[in-house]
Amino acid sequence: MSAHMTCFNVTAQERTLAVQLGIPTYCCDPDLARLGSKSGSGETFRRAGVPLPDGHEHLRDANDIAHALADLKRRDPSLRRAMIKLDDGFSGDGNAVFSFDCVPASAVHAESADALVRWIHGAMPSHVRCVAGSENWETFAYKFALMHGIVESFVDGRVKRSPSVQCRIDPLGHPRVIATHDQLLGGHSGQVYLGCTFPAAPAYCADLHEYGARVARVLALDGVLSRFAVDFMTVEREEHWHSRDRNFDRRDSAMRRP
Repeated sequence: MSAHMTCFNVTAQERTLAVQLGIPTYCCDPDLARLGSKSGSGETFRRAGVPLPDGHEHLRDANDIAHALADLKRRDPSLRRAMIKLDDGFSGDGNAVFSFDCVPASAVHAESADALVRWIHGAMPSHVRCVAGSENWETFAYKFALMHGIVESFVDGRVKRSPSVQCRIDPLGHPRVIATHDQLLGGHSGQVYLGCTFPAAPAYCADLHEYGARVARVLALDGVLSRFAVDFMTVEREEHWHSRDRNFDRRDSAMRRP
């Protein structure tokens, strides 16, 4: 009898069980879990030539966050907000928004970033708003130091949507785009996953297919198998939609917005 194992989330334990049973897993190897993190997703998007917000990956603690925020603000003085994301979050709960409200112009335009970094350090307890209602800056910073993460520019726009493209890489390593949908997001920051409508809007569906195919080809070269979703934030500007994000969910059978 032929059989294989498919799991929602594969760890070393599921892999060991499959070996002991003598059957293959149609899942992503847990050694490749780093590719599904925010930092790993950003690297994959760049390799695939897919647009994503300006930002920094592989940040370790509050000090790294402050320096990354300062760098983004100095590169784009008009930036009003930035996202702080845990490398592994679920349904937006691993995200927080930093506001540059009341930042001193002298610190932004100074020759050195030191003054701006100091201002950000002092402002983070009051200027960081966590998506998860149970979190505050102190608890979020503690989790960040454990899990690490990224900082990126906030995608602004009057009309925003969060579409997703679903892909599959078969056991022979052949990548394929299989579906698209528009995610329904809510919460005070508009980042909590509530559901979806299928398929994604025609205005940007073709772009989703193209970007999803690019990411799938890169992940296939890395040895990824099974199903995954690539999530985007798309903004309507001058009657055109501009899509960018850095999230893909590598978990088998799971479709979510990290």
